[in-house]
This record gives sequence, C-alpha cells and structure tokens, in this order.
Amino acid sequence: MGLFDRWRKRADAPAASPADDEHVVVPEGHQVDIHRASPLPGFAHSAAGVWLAHVGGSSDELEEDLDRVLGEVEMLLSGPRPQIFLAADHGLLSSLMAPADPALTPISGHLVWTLDAAALAGAPRASALVQRLLRRIYVTSRAAITQSVFALSNDAAPARAVVTLIRELGIGVRAPEPKKQAVLVEVHRPEGVILSALPGTPYEEAHAAGAWAREVNVEKDLAAGDRERRARLEEEERRVLEERLAPAGGARRVAAVDRAPRLRRLLLAVGGEGGAAVKTALYDELLGREIPLLFMIDPRTRGIHLRAWPGGFEALAVYADNASLLTSARDLGLPMSSFAIAEMEPAALFSWGAGQGWAVAICVFAESGKPVYVPIHAEEVRALAAGRPGAV
Repeated sequence: MGLFDRWRKRADAPAASPADDEHVVVPEGHQVDIHRASPLPGFAHSAAGVWLAHVGGSSDELEEDLDRVLGEVEMLLSGPRPQIFLAADHGLLSSLMAPADPALTPISGHLVWTLDAAALAGAPRASALVQRLLRRIYVTSRAAITQSVFALSNDAAPARAVVTLIRELGIGVRAPEPKKQAVLVEVHRPEGVILSALPGTPYEEAHAAGAWAREVNVEKDLAAGDRERRARLEEEERRVLEERLAPAGGARRVAAVDRAPRLRRLLLAVGGEGGAAVKTALYDELLGREIPLLFMIDPRTRGIHLRAWPGGFEALAVYADNASLLTSARDLGLPMSSFAIAEMEPAALFSWGAGQGWAVAICVFAESGKPVYVPIHAEEVRALAAGRPGAV
C-alpha cells in the first residue's frame, strides 16, 4: 500500500462545549486582553508576544489572502521568539488572576492560527490551498515553534477533513469559545507578568489521528534535491487532498463566499461608467468563475420574483456574496423568514436566465454603504449564455 493510499476518512467531532466564562470582576492591578478569531485575513501580536495568523473567512481572493498570511508566518522563523507563559489548563478566567497560582508552561514563541475550515474546503483550488497551509504548519513545527489551530465552521464532512489533516501533523485543533469566538486570553498580573491561555474546546475523536499529512511532508523533505520527484509527490498529494475534501459519495462543491472583493472591484468599475474594456473584464471574470452568485427565492414555493427599477427595467437581483445579499435584505426590510437563498455558477445562471428571457442585475455595496446594481440586459444575458461576451 502506497503512501498516498494510507488515509481514512474519519469524522472529527468536538467535545461538548464548556459553559461560558463566569462574569468576572477584574481585580485592581490586573488587565485582561481577549483576542478573537477574525473573518478578515491578517497577522497580529498579543501583548505577551503570541503570534496570531488569521487566514480569514470565505472570499474570492482566498488564495491571495492565504499567501500573504503564510508569508508573514515564514518571516517569523528568522526573528526573535518572546518567552510566553502559557497556562497549562485554562479553566475559568479568575484562575489566571492573583492570588491564584496556575500551572504554567514557559515556551519560546507560540503561533495561533484561526481559519474557516469550510471556506478552505469549498474554495475553487481547495486542494492546493490546503496543501500550502499544511506545508507551512509543518515547516513551522520543524523550526520548533509551538502552534495551536482554531478552526471554525466544522459541521460538514469536507471541513472536518481539514481539521483531521491538521491533526495528522501533530498539531492540536480547537473550536473557539462559541459565544465570543475567543482564541487567546491574556491576563496582565500586578507582579508584571502576562499569563496566556487558550480557551475553546479541543477536537477529539475515538481514535488518534493518523499521520498521513506529516508523512507526505517528510517525503517532500527527502525529495528536496530532486525537482521531478518533488513535483510528482505534490501532484499526487493534491489528488488525495481533493478526494479527502469531497463529501462522502459526491463531488466536491465550490461554495459561495462571504466576501467577493475581486468581483466587487469589477462591478464598481462598471457601475462607475467604466469603458468597454472594463465591462469585457467583468464578463470574462463571470464566465470563468466557479464561485456561485446568489439570489433570493420564495422559501415555500421556491419561486422567483423579479425586481423593478425606475425606467421600466425589470431583472433578477443577483448578489456577489453573502454580505451583499444579507445587507440588501436588511435595507429592504425583508425578515430572514421571508426568503431563502439559492446559488448558481454565473455561466449556468446566464443560461437559465436566457431561457426565461430575463435580465440580471448584480448587486454590490459601495464604500458609502449605498447599493450598486450593475444591469445586464436580456440580450446581453443571451450573449453571455452563448459564451460570446464580445457580442455584448
């Protein structure tokens, strides 16, 4: 049996979430810092020197976001490592405050990752993204920097597969504290020391995690001087990752995103009376886009209601991302119970809309918070459905 066959799909399930922290009055001379998982990509340092790498939530620029965060982490390996006093067993917040004397583990640097496992598993090039993330975590662990991973959105099997793969590297994975999404708590004590603690719940499973992800990376280390063998290993690794990230018995699905900054820029450029070249760039992006667009449907009948604009223009209102749809619903005064959300790849949506004789209006929001609808008239929808953006 080969290296790339030695894995099994297992469903990691988090242990029961502990009760929320007690309502603590912070004593005189103490200060409490709480760091939370961020939906936006970025890198930060805590007061004690703990590094926080936020991969961020779902986005149509997740690949670029991930590369920036991984680049920041890579720079850590050559820099100084502050001494961290990590509470060995974080219980109630008051246990970190004087006169309590919790058991501490002094460590040289610590890196906390936060990531949306479902966003990674549902990205267009998920296998390549997860491969790069696993490699960076593995290389960082080889540099003797301790790490913790906090994974959000782990309900579906593909997301749980991301959790399992990280655990196969020998890295602990936790679910953030559910109400506050806290991933790091630090208490500044009056004697001048800062105690750090990791809240949340460790992911557990009946059997210990395997070691496939670690073994693959060890093999890549051994193939460092053989470019052709290294390329073969990485290609085969991506094939297995694609299988592992797929739901049981089905093909992996590319998910809609919470943020669509790339598509938003193009839509705002067209909405700002951009020229023919800008519109062509938008249509090329849409026709090649795997990430679905979103629209509202009747939750009971699954029917579609077209919207009307001044001047007699009527179209299917379509949204670039979840944030735009939910913001639009709020602005229109639509309760969540009044609609359901459907999604469709742009090319399929244009084909469907052309068959209905519909126009389409894609919504994003400007920096001012004002909605911007980019109209695509019925004849343009027909041209896009035929794959002829140049005819639009």
